Amino acid sequence: MPIGPVEVLVLTFPEGGGLRAIAGELEKLVDGGKIAVIDAIVVTRDAEGLISARDIEQDEVPGFESFAPDPRDLLSDSDAEIVGEALEPGTVALVLAVEHRWAFRLYEVLREQGGEVALHVQIDHEDAVAALVD
Repeated sequence: MPIGPVEVLVLTFPEGGGLRAIAGELEKLVDGGKIAVIDAIVVTRDAEGLISARDIEQDEVPGFESFAPDPRDLLSDSDAEIVGEALEPGTVALVLAVEHRWAFRLYEVLREQGGEVALHVQIDHEDAVAALVD
């Protein structure tokens, strides 16, 4: 089954806010065909330091109903544990495995030509901004 490039993103924000707004923006990207959310988990580290994680399934996390993926094994319990240990108390992380559908045809043509992606590097946001501003 051919797919576009897949990337894992860890988005963090204070507990109690942000998840529904982020879901709204993700829904726009999914509806526009730019990405597909293929796996997702929410990891929380509460004020006392207790870590919990849950898969995003339909109706489980408000705001994700229209595009929540079927539960997959791409993101594991150990991934949730690693993310949870890195969180500050009172913080939530949305861990997303997304397929970049905008690049699907490019990757398909590359493979048809016998090519492959030799390197995939993501530049840190702050570094990119600094390079563009200077």
